[in-house]
Amino acid sequence: EEEEEEEEEEEEEGGGRKELLLANVLNNKGMIHERLGRIDNAMKCYRKTLKIKTKVLGSEHPNLGQTLHNIANIYYENGKSEEAIMVYKEALRLKEKSYGSSHPSVAVTLNNIGTVHTWKGDYAKALKYHYKSLDIWTVTVGKKHPSVAETLNNIGVVLKHERKFEEAMTCFTDALRIFREAGLSATHPGVCGTIRNIADFEHSRAGFRM
Repeated sequence: EEEEEEEEEEEEEGGGRKELLLANVLNNKGMIHERLGRIDNAMKCYRKTLKIKTKVLGSEHPNLGQTLHNIANIYYENGKSEEAIMVYKEALRLKEKSYGSSHPSVAVTLNNIGTVHTWKGDYAKALKYHYKSLDIWTVTVGKKHPSVAETLNNIGVVLKHERKFEEAMTCFTDALRIFREAGLSATHPGVCGTIRNIADFEHSRAGFRM
């Protein structure tokens, strides 16, 4: 079906393909900059990517969702929480429109929105988004998937901030169990982060009881 559409609009699609190839190159370049901590350069690449994709695909195409997600990540890394949430929500809208409300890609964005709310100290909203993400992961990939563990870990962080220590520890231990049952080593970022959160949790609980 896609091949037939390309034949019908050969010249337009041919030019569009070249532009989308450039957009993918810019997106990958942005990811490299981001990993190296070159946040401003990453943002420039992501914005150029978004501009090209919008021109070629239109403003409602689901492919824009991931680029918007990347831009929101940069806002978050720069401490611009309101901007991050606004762009994440636009990415979420496009993803839900195209894939439905129970798609793993939707779960990723919901989780990130929850993380920003945690950073802001708005724990009720953080839990709302993290639990929505958890529900999607549980249905789509099962209860023993690492993505479930990562989300449980994030929920545990919020509960710890709320001083709901026992509930937080349950989330952390469940997350660690899932990571280990999935065969992930102690050097995996998710495993390391969960172990660190358990240690921080014990320290916080001890300090609170003093």
